[in-house]
Amino acid sequence: MGINFEMTVKKDLSVEILNAKGQKVFAQNVPGFIGKYDQVVDLSNASADFYVLKIQHNSKTYLQKIIIEK
Repeated sequence: MGINFEMTVKKDLSVEILNAKGQKVFAQNVPGFIGKYDQVVDLSNASADFYVLKIQHNSKTYLQKIIIEK
């Protein structure tokens, strides 16, 4: 799964993918991030379920639901 976005303010960045139980299946922290973020995350071993992509940057939190079907 590809995650990509752009931030125009230099602040610490946190990117996480959480499963339905709230457990982290992916986490990355980037101090002082600015610019384009482009990361491929291997979720091929993840079970069919829903997940949440959580991005925190500049005192804001962005959430996106992810559904994996097998």
